[in-house]
Amino acid sequence: MAFSSCLKCYPLSLPHSINYHPSPLSFSQKPTSNSFISFASTQHHDQVTAPSPVSNSTPPTTLSQLPSDFTPKQLLDTLRRQTDESSALRIFEWASKQSSFTPSSAIYEEILRKLGKKPTSNSFISFASTQHHDQVTAPSPVSNSTPPTTLSQLPSDFTPKQLLDTLRRQTDESSALRIFEWASKQSSFTPSSAIYEEILRKLGKVGSFESMRSVLEEMKLAGCEISTGTFLIFIMSYAEFELYDEIVGVVEMMENEFGLKPDTHFCNFLLNVLVDGNKLKLVETMHSSMVSRGIKPDVSTFNVLIKALCKAHQIRPAILMMEEMPNYGLSPDEKTFTTLMQGYIEEGVSRNSVTYNSLIDGLCKSRRMEEASQLMDQMIMEGLKPDKFTYNSLLTYFCRDGDIKKAADIVQSMTSNGCEPDIVTYGTLIGGLCRAGRIEVASRLLRTVQMKGMVPTPPAYNPVIQALFKRKRAKEGMMLFREMMEKGDPPDAVTYKIVFRGLCNGGGPIGEAVDFVVEMMEKGFVPQFSSFILLAEGLCALAMEDTLIKLVDMVMEKAGFSDSEVSMIRGFLKIRKFQDALATLGDILDSRNPRKAYR
Repeated sequence: MAFSSCLKCYPLSLPHSINYHPSPLSFSQKPTSNSFISFASTQHHDQVTAPSPVSNSTPPTTLSQLPSDFTPKQLLDTLRRQTDESSALRIFEWASKQSSFTPSSAIYEEILRKLGKKPTSNSFISFASTQHHDQVTAPSPVSNSTPPTTLSQLPSDFTPKQLLDTLRRQTDESSALRIFEWASKQSSFTPSSAIYEEILRKLGKVGSFESMRSVLEEMKLAGCEISTGTFLIFIMSYAEFELYDEIVGVVEMMENEFGLKPDTHFCNFLLNVLVDGNKLKLVETMHSSMVSRGIKPDVSTFNVLIKALCKAHQIRPAILMMEEMPNYGLSPDEKTFTTLMQGYIEEGVSRNSVTYNSLIDGLCKSRRMEEASQLMDQMIMEGLKPDKFTYNSLLTYFCRDGDIKKAADIVQSMTSNGCEPDIVTYGTLIGGLCRAGRIEVASRLLRTVQMKGMVPTPPAYNPVIQALFKRKRAKEGMMLFREMMEKGDPPDAVTYKIVFRGLCNGGGPIGEAVDFVVEMMEKGFVPQFSSFILLAEGLCALAMEDTLIKLVDMVMEKAGFSDSEVSMIRGFLKIRKFQDALATLGDILDSRNPRKAYR
């Protein structure tokens, strides 16, 4: 796909390789009712055992880099780095005795996870059943009828909005869990997606991912709607703890466990999180996944990918990515250009003519001429002189827009500023003149190019040849084509397409069209079927079927048809079913050269 071309040709390279192994999330272990709440309300920590005594003030040797005023996140990250349960327990015991220790369910879950991987002497059961911490849990069990003290203002007949507002006011996940547990036992409780998602946010904030999975399963069992927005909470939470491989796994969880397909907005959010985390290899992975799923990009998608390329110090590919946007019916916005300019600055590249030309060209292709003109003025103010690339970008826009006066002014300004127009400039202007119906002026300009000693290229000849055929001046068109073969650059595929279509549309005797298509194929060009069918119909109308059969054989040979395809078409021709033969020929040619659409 064209959308992938920039990333394929210019892969996002990092200083160190990153091995990506998708790790889809699983709900194979279904929690019991309120299991995540029970865990938070029963854990104790005063009986943790370690192989050897640990001082209250001296951290284990593996933690010499952990400050005494560590944050919960620093402790959690350190626990996750341990490869055995004994090290994790020693670290936890030392940390729990420090004044800076703030317990959370995420920390306890990590300890249990370590013990569960390699239980020794019933350590897993012992820890899970005996650890407690007064600051994590409520000092006493919560009854069904009495709300926690922090909820004394919440009536027993609370509304879903009152419960949601109360949950949002909580500053820690433990309080939110206690409130939710109490509320879920009341007769007025009505489960909703918003309430469950608020619990997910609270748990995600402290990295309590196992509990998040349990809540999601409870949410599913409660019949609440689970949307892509629900999984964005997982992505934000994993990003907070820099668990980027798990972020990629969220997409698989969505699809495999919940049957949800990521949309463009979801993918943009995910890509942006990965780019902000500088996980550019994963950006490649997710971009490829997005393309393979057929998810259409929007402006935000391109902006994120451009930002990724700039972060990878690949400014030129970033510009190419921007230039590809019009192929999808999209135009760069202010953020696109801001990102590119920021990329130049961070790369330490001073804004030179190349920088300005790239941005001006992108603005012109996006039809943002006012900004392009302003950027050109800024370029001049900074002492940089516009060159032929600058002027040609502006000229191309005005010619395509049919504004020949402004196009001529650009050429005049170009000349007066000492920048000599080149063949690209003249070819662009000739095309603009032909589109505006000023074919005689275009023809004279073509002669001027030759008098200046320049060799006209197909982009200079093609517009004039096409204009002549459209005006039924086929003889002049053919003369110019022959002149091009003698004096100019060789005709290209577009040239042959123009001439062949002109001849097939009544631009001359049918024999001339037959001779030309033979010449065309001898030069290595396969005729376009939409024109060939016109010639075929004319041959059939004149009872020249034998000539048609020979031409069809030539087309099949030049296009490299398979033996089975050739046999099928020849079979139709043999029994004189020319319409079926031509329809099959057209289907095969079109399948090999599909019309450009979203790619």
